[in-house]
Amino acid sequence: MISLGSPLSKIHKERKMVHRLRAGGFCFERFLRCLALLSIFLGVCAALETFPGRVIAQVVDAPAASDSERVIVVGTETGYPPFCLVTPEGEADGFSVELIVAAAAAMDLEVEFEVGPWNEVRGWLEEGKVDALPLVGRTPEREPLYDFTIPYLTMHGAIVVPRGEEGIRKLGDLKGRKVAVMKGDNAEEFLRRGGFELEIELTTTFEEAFRRVVEGECDAVVCQRLMALRLLEETGLLDRLRIVDQPVFDFAQDFCFAVQEGDRSLLAVLNEGLAIVIADGTFRRLHAKWFAGMELPSNRPILLGGDWNYPPFEYLDEKGQPAGYNVDLARAVADAVGLEIDVRLGPWPIVLQKLELGELDGVLGMFFSLERDQRFDFSQAHIINHCVAVVQKGKGPPPRNVSELAGRRIVVQDGDIMHEYALRNIHGAEVIAVSTQEEALKALADGEFDCALASRMTVLYWIHELGLDGLEVGTAPLLVSEYCFAVPNGSKALLAELSEGLKAVEQSGEYWRIHNDWFGFEQSRVFPLWLILRYAAMILLPLLLILGGAILWSWSLRTQVRERTEEIRQREQQFRSLLESAPEAIFVQTDLRFAYVNPAALQLFGATEASQLLGGLVEARFHPEFRESVRERIRRLNEEKLPVPMAEETCLRLDGGEVTTEVVAVPTRYEGKDGALVFARDISERVKNQAALRRIEWMLSPVEASEGAVGSRGNPQIYGDLVETNRSRVILDAVGRDALEDIVQDYLGLLETSAVVYERNGDYAMGIFASGWCQFLDCASRALCETDDNLEAMASGRWLCHESCWRDAALKSMETGGPADSECAGGIRIYGVPVRADGEIVGAMTFGYGDPPRERRQLVAISEKYRVGIEPLIREAGSYESRPPYIVELAKRRLELSARLVGEIVERRHAQARVEHLNRVLRSIRSVNQLIVRESQDAHLIENAARILVDQRSYESVLILLTTQGGDLDSFTMAGDESVFRGVLPHVQQGLLPPCMPECFRAECASPAEGPKEDREGGGGEQAPLGDSGLMGAPLVHAGRTFGYLFAVNRPGMRADEEERELFGEIAADLAFGLSGFEMHRAKESAEKDRDQAQHQLAAAQKLESVGRLAGGVAHDFNNLLMGIMNYVELCRENIDRDHPITEWLNEISVEADRSAQLVRQLLAFARKQTIAPVVLDLNDAIPNMWNMIGRLIGEDIRLLWEPGHDLWPVKLDPAQVDQILVNLCMNARDSIAKVGTITVETKNTQVDFEYCRTHPEALPGDYVMLAVSDNGRGMDRTTLEHIFEPFFTTKGRGQGTGLGLATVYGIIKQNRGFINVYSEVGVGSTFRIFLPASLAESTPRPMVREGGTAVGGSETILLVEDEKAIRFTVRIFLERLGYQVLSASSPEDALTQLKEYKGGLDLLVTDVVMPGMSGRDLAEQLKGRYPGMQCLFMSGYTANVIAQHGILESDVHFLPKPFKQEHLAGEVRRLLDLPKLG
Repeated sequence: MISLGSPLSKIHKERKMVHRLRAGGFCFERFLRCLALLSIFLGVCAALETFPGRVIAQVVDAPAASDSERVIVVGTETGYPPFCLVTPEGEADGFSVELIVAAAAAMDLEVEFEVGPWNEVRGWLEEGKVDALPLVGRTPEREPLYDFTIPYLTMHGAIVVPRGEEGIRKLGDLKGRKVAVMKGDNAEEFLRRGGFELEIELTTTFEEAFRRVVEGECDAVVCQRLMALRLLEETGLLDRLRIVDQPVFDFAQDFCFAVQEGDRSLLAVLNEGLAIVIADGTFRRLHAKWFAGMELPSNRPILLGGDWNYPPFEYLDEKGQPAGYNVDLARAVADAVGLEIDVRLGPWPIVLQKLELGELDGVLGMFFSLERDQRFDFSQAHIINHCVAVVQKGKGPPPRNVSELAGRRIVVQDGDIMHEYALRNIHGAEVIAVSTQEEALKALADGEFDCALASRMTVLYWIHELGLDGLEVGTAPLLVSEYCFAVPNGSKALLAELSEGLKAVEQSGEYWRIHNDWFGFEQSRVFPLWLILRYAAMILLPLLLILGGAILWSWSLRTQVRERTEEIRQREQQFRSLLESAPEAIFVQTDLRFAYVNPAALQLFGATEASQLLGGLVEARFHPEFRESVRERIRRLNEEKLPVPMAEETCLRLDGGEVTTEVVAVPTRYEGKDGALVFARDISERVKNQAALRRIEWMLSPVEASEGAVGSRGNPQIYGDLVETNRSRVILDAVGRDALEDIVQDYLGLLETSAVVYERNGDYAMGIFASGWCQFLDCASRALCETDDNLEAMASGRWLCHESCWRDAALKSMETGGPADSECAGGIRIYGVPVRADGEIVGAMTFGYGDPPRERRQLVAISEKYRVGIEPLIREAGSYESRPPYIVELAKRRLELSARLVGEIVERRHAQARVEHLNRVLRSIRSVNQLIVRESQDAHLIENAARILVDQRSYESVLILLTTQGGDLDSFTMAGDESVFRGVLPHVQQGLLPPCMPECFRAECASPAEGPKEDREGGGGEQAPLGDSGLMGAPLVHAGRTFGYLFAVNRPGMRADEEERELFGEIAADLAFGLSGFEMHRAKESAEKDRDQAQHQLAAAQKLESVGRLAGGVAHDFNNLLMGIMNYVELCRENIDRDHPITEWLNEISVEADRSAQLVRQLLAFARKQTIAPVVLDLNDAIPNMWNMIGRLIGEDIRLLWEPGHDLWPVKLDPAQVDQILVNLCMNARDSIAKVGTITVETKNTQVDFEYCRTHPEALPGDYVMLAVSDNGRGMDRTTLEHIFEPFFTTKGRGQGTGLGLATVYGIIKQNRGFINVYSEVGVGSTFRIFLPASLAESTPRPMVREGGTAVGGSETILLVEDEKAIRFTVRIFLERLGYQVLSASSPEDALTQLKEYKGGLDLLVTDVVMPGMSGRDLAEQLKGRYPGMQCLFMSGYTANVIAQHGILESDVHFLPKPFKQEHLAGEVRRLLDLPKLG
């Protein structure tokens, strides 16, 4: 038993006394007083025969253990340095060997070793030939074989390969290679467990494994890293093999002591001994011995820093060399352990900074504090220092506590422990930091400050050295702190070396020599003789009276007590230091409360100060689940004084967090009270990784039940036939029938009733009835169903046991999400819990419990309900053995754990199935990509893609919809089970997209397989999210173009997660990419076709342009010639009798001249060069004006239909051109009808969009008025259609047509910015559709055309200007015959000359437009100034373009095109002369 009682508080008093004595402050007067008191105390003790006797009695009378009980046999392996090895003398050695020896010695045990290869050694422990093993890695495979202590070391694995091998850097690179490992080692179990797809070669030792790699028989070795380094050095193989730089982090080994499975007593002893050697520094010393050489720097001295002005501890002497107590002590420590050190002193803040940055390996001395412990590691204290307050004498006593420092100006050294103390604890005071304590004391002596805070030793040194007699040093310490070596966090090797060296110099006495050299600087005071005699008399008299008779009797006892007390004091002093610096959480419990906590315990419980825990209940810091066991363990420790074995318990942090720990405790005394010393280690991460495996092992372990506990009826009744009806099979397939049966049997052994595992839909995954009561009633209620079919029986509602178990327990627990407890129809209780997997409830587990009813009234009611006799019920109820309540509670807790276990297994099975499914999806993606490369048509691509997605077991059903660019459904394909898409099939089969499509890709949509949710449920409600019921959808989009949509339904049990949605999106994107390629290919072909068509149209246009230029070039001359011919014919007719034989010839000449003039007009119309006068008109008004004439032209055998459009838009067109279009198209239609037929003329409004223009290059987008002429004639073939608009092309017989009718229509339409389409089928008929741009202006009524009549003359004066002699002569003759006075001129210049001499008026100017010198328009402009009332009539044979250049097409210009007849001239002249006079 370890005691931490009052000596902990006495330690500081004793140290304080020693310091005063060695500093000269211990005066003779005080010595005499203490000696007197001590003498009195010893005398009283001797007289009463109390304390010493009892102590010695306890020591002497303690029962001794037998030699056989104090020896344990330990088996250790060979060839595993530095942990376990054999010396040349055949002795066991190594770190683990020495550690188990030290742990056993701490528990007063001896160790004997048996040495052999590992494969034999592990077998010795299993067979009981040895008691323990010192080095065993804790693995899942070894858990059933051994019991393990707490891990004392965790190491990572490594890979050893030949030098020059660069292809192996990590475990994955070993795939397919041969790897050597020692048989039975952790490495073998790790490699076999990990499934790394490599060949394992087993060897007897790792040295043999290394040599096989050297000889080329193996590629690598996997082993523990530190062992590999040591073994390679010992075997001389470092030049042949190397350790891969990257550690194998997955191969982490927790090294423990191991005992036989079930040897709890030895396990507890080794755990306690291990805890002691860890706490007392033995572990650290052994670690330094065996590992420090591998971790300390070998190429330079150890750099230790310190304060350059902190005497007497450390400072620079007058030569600038390091000196002081710390310097001498550090050099003595280094000599003791063989370290080479380099001491470097400097300003303390800079030294601290270098230590934190790693520029120094450690510092000579640093006061310990909790804050600094977070940044550095500390050795045990080599001196205890008191920090006090210093003030000027005469200004009151020095402050004795923090409250007395308030309101003062305080000076401290920058970075010193008292600087940190002042900033943290002193409030309401001004704290100033200076560079050294010397400077602080000088400033205080000069009156600059009220108080200084510093180390007592340093203050006394400077007062003595500087003669600062005006300062008063406080006697009450403000802070008592341990002065230690300090190193950066993690420098365990150096810290161990310093601690070991410090222990060595203490044992050798060198420590006290150094201590006395530096702290014995004050001289003892000299006291007067009379004072000495006075006190001697006061002491000697009572001593002689009291001690005279007892001193001899108690001498031997006091000697033993003194030695024992000193030993305990030293151990407690050392132990206290170890507790404070221990990395494990350590606390002391007395009276059920925290009495002491070390810094690691503060961190474990989330506390920042010890006061947050001290005095609080220990059990309150443990999870409620463990508090009962914690109370029992505390009781055993406090009352029975027995150690408790290690246990895993959950601690509660102050912030509410939970920490899983391994806790071991031993009884102790602390401050006079019985209690416990508790060690706790955080194992949260390890527990997290092993939780699932432990639960599985626990649940599958056999239940320790008495024989025959299964039931009085023998074997339990297993409903295997019900399991066969399982349709869901989620739990059944994931866990397996045998495993479920084992789980269910576990509860039957506890309760002897019934247990069932249900699927979510009520299907049986496993069901067993064990007790006679349950079997009897279940068979009875099954008979009530009157059917052999189990499904019909369950649906009948008369299977009472099934109804109670399913509806009242299982279904209820699934609906509430928690446990359900209800009474069954048979009188016992049913307890059910839900099974959760992937965040959802997938089933439930139930069992029956409780005694069957015993009262006859209850049994009668059950017999009537089940229709069975009362006597069998009484017999079965009496045969049931009752279970205590704690067994029922245990079963309930285990059922909840079993439900969690089953849920986790289902989750794992789902995860495995998900991986397999995603692999199939990936294969499908590859197949679809190959299909995209191979296929060349849309239909084949989507059809084969859908088939692949179903055939490769990726999805249950697949639906692909293709759309047009306008978003309408174009086509679809389906694969797999079509019934799942029954909700959308009616729409897609009608060529429509499903109504839910707009919502499907806004992440919310009803399942297309079932239609909108409101349709399924008969009402409104929220829509189910896309993905419920396994449905997924993705648009086929590429480069902003939507080609359609892809839908797929997962196989049963599969749910789409984010990863699968991304893969599904990749499939859709790949399909869209393929469809985009096909579209681009079609677009290319279409573009090539359009290019060919455009080239053809360009050639035709060029041909038409050539004809137009030809027509425009000859029109003027040809019209002038025709004009002359026609006028001379008219003159001839007027000068001969009508009966003259030549009259007929003149008539023929006139007809041919008219035909020639008409031919010229058609050529000009086709070439879009005729003179036009467009107006805004309504075709529905213009067409009826020609209806009668058209009817006469086509004849009575052909029916003419007129279908005007509603609210027709106006167009801007020359009315004469409307007549030309209508006549030419109707005449063309008439000629295509053999005998009887129909010609239909219709109009309507239409809009042309860009999509239409893409396939009709001659069209432009906009609003148009369509004029269509259709017939049911013989139609035209493709060849004819290609040439119908070419001039002079005709299919009529010779002499039956000019071939300019349709060419004229084409020219008119193009001249008015329209276009024409022709559709024709041979034997069916033709339709000509003309599209004319709609006009925004209102239509203008068409003027009435005056029919020809008798020419009317007059007497007005007319000026005729014409450069063609024939026309000028004939026109003049004709006008003069009508009575007009005519002035004739051959040119404008000639006309102006004649008018100079002409003195009369001028009523009308008739002039040619284009003449040499001056145009007719210019002539008219000049004459209007002289003759304001003169009208002008222009005449020309040029085309419209030439005339337009001269302004003739303006609305106020009167124009008469050549050739014209005399009556036309007479009518136009008379009309102009009758107009109101201008001006």
